[in-house]
Order: sequence, then C-alpha cells, then structure tokens
Amino acid sequence: MNAPLLLDAEAIRANPGKSDRAIAEEIGVARATVQRAREEVAHHEPPAQRVGRDGKSYPSTQPMKHAAPQRGKDATRERVLEDMCRDYAGWWHDGILQKADAVDCVQRHAELWGTVVELGQDTVQAAMAEAFTPAPALPSDYAARLVRDFELADPRDRWRWTGEAPPLAPAAEPVKERPYRTPQATVDAFFYVVRNETPARLTAWLNDHPRDAAYLHKIWKDRHAAQ
Repeated sequence: MNAPLLLDAEAIRANPGKSDRAIAEEIGVARATVQRAREEVAHHEPPAQRVGRDGKSYPSTQPMKHAAPQRGKDATRERVLEDMCRDYAGWWHDGILQKADAVDCVQRHAELWGTVVELGQDTVQAAMAEAFTPAPALPSDYAARLVRDFELADPRDRWRWTGEAPPLAPAAEPVKERPYRTPQATVDAFFYVVRNETPARLTAWLNDHPRDAAYLHKIWKDRHAAQ
C-alpha cells in the first residue's frame, strides 16, 4: 500500500464510523482515495452506521465498483478496460475526481481483475493514456472552415468561393389579384342611408364609395323589381 493509502487507512481505523467524504475532508484527500483505502483494510468490516460531516449517523454503504469483466464474445478484457478508462476520464473532466485519483482507480481495478497480468501493463497504460489525453485544441479558423464547407456544398452559395457567377434567382410568379367584392357591411350601410337619410346625403355617401356604387345600384334595382 502506498503512503497516501496508508495515511487514509490509519484515519479509517481511527474513525471507522465516519463517512468517506468526512474523512477525506479531514485529512485533505479525495473521497475516491479514502474509498480505495477502505478496500485495502481487508480485515475491517464496515459498521452498520457511519457519521457524516454534519455529525449525524447514516446507514453504511459500500462504494460503487465496476463489475469485473465477464468472458464472452462481446465482453473482452480490452473492451472493459477501455470502457472503464472512459468512465473515469469522464468523471475527471466533470470535476468529480482529480486526475491522479482517477488514474489510480483504473490501475487498481486492472490489478484486481487480473487485466495487468493478462494484457500487460503497457496495454493498460496505453488505454489510460488514450482516455486521459486532452482533446487537441481546435484551430482558430475552425468556424470559418465550417461555413466555407457548408457553402461549397450548397449550389446556392458555392459561388462565394469558386468565383463563378451567382445563380439567377427564380422568376417570381405574378400575383393574381382577387376580384373586388363589395363587403356585406357596406351593403347594409347603403340600405341604412337609403332608409334614413336625405337624397343629398345618399349622393355624398355613394361618392365616398365609388367602387361599390354600381353594385349597390344594381341590388337596389333588383330588390325593387322583385317587390
């Protein structure tokens, strides 16, 4: 057991009822480091209750572990190792674990599962290196390149980069104007003026509605002819 784990193990033996998080804050290490140290204390069984940072007692829980790899067509040790590396690298990127703690956890699992023996430490190190290596930085003109590629793939915009003439805009279809129809409200207003106003007022009203005058005169004649 390395020196940090020895320190954590002693802290666990001194305070077996404390939670991993409480011990980690007390001695200044990551919670995952305390969890590994608790696993190392093989002869120590976790108590039924643990004391949290708030001083209250809570049921003891075992730390979550990755399941050991299962042999089979789709569950090779290499694939399980790669998946575990990606998981721990994701927790590091999310700020849940420190990078050193995440790498130590992967190494410890690989040793416990026999992956180091079967695949070799070089393979384990290569898998960890691939998962924990930061993604390369994007070039400064990355956005401009995307715009250029999109426009080159679009016949409507590729002329911006190729030097060819812009495509002609399609001719707009002529707008068909709907024939005018006198609104029913205007018809009602006309008959109101006929019944209630003077001939002079009717003449002035029809002058204000030149588009409707012929139609209104027609329906007036048709109504009187029917009577």
